[in-house]
Amino acid sequence: LRVERDASVEEIKAAFRKLARLHHPDKAGSAAWQGDGGVEGWRGGERDFVLVRLAYEMLSDAERRAAVDRGAALGDITFGAVAEVDLDDMSWDESQAVFRHACRCSGCYEISTEQLEGGFNTVCCTGCSLCISVQYEMDDDEAKV
Repeated sequence: LRVERDASVEEIKAAFRKLARLHHPDKAGSAAWQGDGGVEGWRGGERDFVLVRLAYEMLSDAERRAAVDRGAALGDITFGAVAEVDLDDMSWDESQAVFRHACRCSGCYEISTEQLEGGFNTVCCTGCSLCISVQYEMDDDEAKV
């Protein structure tokens, strides 16, 4: 968020709003998944928006911020999402090799097995900025499909 380590809640919120407006997918253009898992696979506005949102969630929560200050890895910190969706409740699109779930905006959430196997389970809608957490169990280091 480009704030000082000792930034106040107000400074964090102001930085988040500025960067969220700048990187929001509706303003920055759409993005597509490419990669082998994690946030790194997003390109364009979607990736930047997800990173800004995650940074804000981390810095605006005292416990998460303290965990990072103590040296916790980002993967060890949980982030919120609009809803949790079980992988079994998502439909598989073989032609695109992604699981899909409808969003209330008429867009959809899409997640690949590569993302799941890479430990990435928070995904944003293709039509708006809402995100979900995809719930699944690992079996022999692979997502149950």
